[in-house]
Amino acid sequence: MPGRLVVRRIPDLAPKSDKSQQTLFDVWRLHAFFTTTPREVADTVAADKIHRAHAIIEQVHADLKDSALAHLPSGKFNANAAWLVLAVMAFNLTRAAGALGGPKLAGRPPTRSAAS
Repeated sequence: MPGRLVVRRIPDLAPKSDKSQQTLFDVWRLHAFFTTTPREVADTVAADKIHRAHAIIEQVHADLKDSALAHLPSGKFNANAAWLVLAVMAFNLTRAAGALGGPKLAGRPPTRSAAS
């Protein structure tokens, strides 16, 4: 099955230059990934959306592992199961409360309009 390389160009919102000096050109970052999904199943835009959704869940896993799941395993299956359920519930409630509070509290940058 042949694969394809998808490269997305995104603006760098935090360039590593001195903030007192404006940049002459826009600064871009390139994000590339390789997919084996056939074009008949998912075109380039759909493959990019699938890839970004996968990146979101990977960040959720990393957040959970760095917090409550760092205490696993305890050696007792029922204790591990209860700890996992409580950790995921607390994480989801925290994310929901942040989402209700707006993009600044949700942990994601606000969306930019095409004019900005």
